[in-house]
Amino acid sequence: MAVDISRVQRTVLDQAIRQARELQAAGRSAEAAAAWEHAARQADAYAASAPLPAERERRQQVAREILQQATRLRQPVPAPRPTRAPRDAASSSNASSSSETTDAAADSDEFREAARRLIHKSSVSFQDIAGLETTKADIQSAFAMAFAKAPAGVHVPRIRNLLFYGPAGCGKTLLAAAASNGLDATFFAVKVSDLMSRYYGDSPKLVQALYEEARSHGHAVIFLDEFDALAASRSSDDSSADRRLLVSLLTELDGLTEKGGDSHVITIAATNRPWDLDEAILSRFEKSTCIPLPDAAARKALLHLQLENRGFTVQIPETVLLEQTSGLSGREISHLCKLMIEAMMHEANPRLNEVSTGGIQALQQYQLQIIPLQERHLLAVRNRIQKNTSDETLKLFECWGR
Repeated sequence: MAVDISRVQRTVLDQAIRQARELQAAGRSAEAAAAWEHAARQADAYAASAPLPAERERRQQVAREILQQATRLRQPVPAPRPTRAPRDAASSSNASSSSETTDAAADSDEFREAARRLIHKSSVSFQDIAGLETTKADIQSAFAMAFAKAPAGVHVPRIRNLLFYGPAGCGKTLLAAAASNGLDATFFAVKVSDLMSRYYGDSPKLVQALYEEARSHGHAVIFLDEFDALAASRSSDDSSADRRLLVSLLTELDGLTEKGGDSHVITIAATNRPWDLDEAILSRFEKSTCIPLPDAAARKALLHLQLENRGFTVQIPETVLLEQTSGLSGREISHLCKLMIEAMMHEANPRLNEVSTGGIQALQQYQLQIIPLQERHLLAVRNRIQKNTSDETLKLFECWGR
């Protein structure tokens, strides 16, 4: 059986990061710095295994930031600046208070700016997402109840927190973005694993700043991807920093920091492993929605979006397409379509590589030839796409959702 090297590397990376955090939390700075450097090397290896350039760049950025954590630990602590003895206790107290207030304000501004960088602009709508009609209707209903105006004197409970769960690559991020876009709500996209590695130790401050910034926009959606990385079943080996981060997040999910007003923030958490979440965390989510693998109707719609809607002629029997894509996620089907188009383009343009030796001008003058997509193009690349969701995992999702 083939081994998923990328998944193995991710597991090794997670273990390396956890060890570095534990050493840092214990105050063993030199050992922690070495552990962070080791984690950075593992992150580089993980980045090298990324299937797509965009994902490779994202992983490389994480590797760079992990290495910066090691660099910060190795930097010598600057000597304290000499200070003049205060004239009296009152002046000393006032100076100290002023300094602390200034530092706190600077920290707040820094983390609010970091929160603003998490705002994601997207034009995706529900019409751009193939299939999942029942799921989309459920999400729209939940959002409608949350934002619609209630009759005078009637308090309608608002859904604040939703959990999306299901196999990877099935559109959880797209659904969250489409929901916020349809409401003209500000969309904050947060990868929890990045939050933990990039802002280790300061993550609670960023969480607080994130929700403050979201509330300042009136209506907002905060999307927490890879949620299980943060909220996995708690155990005794969790670091104190992880616990502080979790407490900060649970406080925000409970709405304890809201001060009233017209703002409304909806949190959508996404996970591929909902069974790793403990009951204390799950209880914060009023609604859990399964985002499943695409069924035949969804696959048909997705293939149409990826092929015919982009101007390609498809001469592959529909039954063959649906059979060959059974068990694949939406992301895997999209990747398969790109490979099919690439195979067709190579066949239709046998001189393209030769033309490329003439430089950019030669390529710009060359007219690409397009031929209908045939079954041979599909079969030539089908074995390059392996389904990542096993039957055992699908059974876990089914049992968990009962």
